[in-house]
Amino acid sequence: MEEWVIRSGIALLLAVAQNANQAAQLRAAARRAEEEAEEQRRQREEVAQRLAREQELRELGIQPDRDVSPQHIEQAKKDAGFINDHTHIVVTGNRGSGKSSLINALLGYAPKDSRAAPTGAIETTMERNRFVDHRHQGYIWYDVPGAGTANVTAWQYYYNQGLYIYDLVVVVHETTLSETDIRILKVCKLRNQPFVVVRSKSDLHIFNTQHDMDLNPRAAREHYIAAARQDNPGTVLFRDEVLDVADLLVSNRTVRAVINGDSPQGDLLQEPIDEVELLKRLGLLP
Repeated sequence: MEEWVIRSGIALLLAVAQNANQAAQLRAAARRAEEEAEEQRRQREEVAQRLAREQELRELGIQPDRDVSPQHIEQAKKDAGFINDHTHIVVTGNRGSGKSSLINALLGYAPKDSRAAPTGAIETTMERNRFVDHRHQGYIWYDVPGAGTANVTAWQYYYNQGLYIYDLVVVVHETTLSETDIRILKVCKLRNQPFVVVRSKSDLHIFNTQHDMDLNPRAAREHYIAAARQDNPGTVLFRDEVLDVADLLVSNRTVRAVINGDSPQGDLLQEPIDEVELLKRLGLLP
């Protein structure tokens, strides 16, 4: 009887051990299956993220297989006439946005000054122009063809114009930020490049608001500022980060007046809005 009990106990223990071993094997197989599924999921996510990044780069005008080497950047700086220990700022934007007029204002030039950059309602900048600032020592300004013109596509505008070499990019627009403007700002963010967003022609818009809405000058000014602030999104989500695209509202005439130390003398069209802040961000005022 005892022998039978012992044999039965041994058989039971062997069965339990066998079942436990099978259970362990099953658990191990289940873990391997889970790990393989997780690896496959991770690989699918990596492929999806890579394709999304490549598509994002294409939309921004950057070819995924196109990189800019340090040697390329140095050569581009030489071609642009860079000077050591100088600040090189490029002013860009869609055609007719007032970028050339802004450069003239920053240089203190009146539109008819022989040294001024050509301006007009149509695109007048067909190639890069370089302006050494004799008023603010150590500054060099660059005027480049406007984005979205017949001769300059928006697709690779940032790279075609070599915007990556400059210390600061000033994006000028007249009304609402365009898709091209936002793409340029995203590329700047991607390359950790400082930028400033400028909404130009404030005096013209205030004048039109005054007459279109039959408002007095003060009311027209306040209405324009409020509408312009509301029109700008302020921020854009880019790669899970918040991109600051808030406008600085300026009039080129007022910028020139501040640069030259002139007073608006009660003219509300030339009374500063964000002109002083713009000059501070450019490093022209303390």
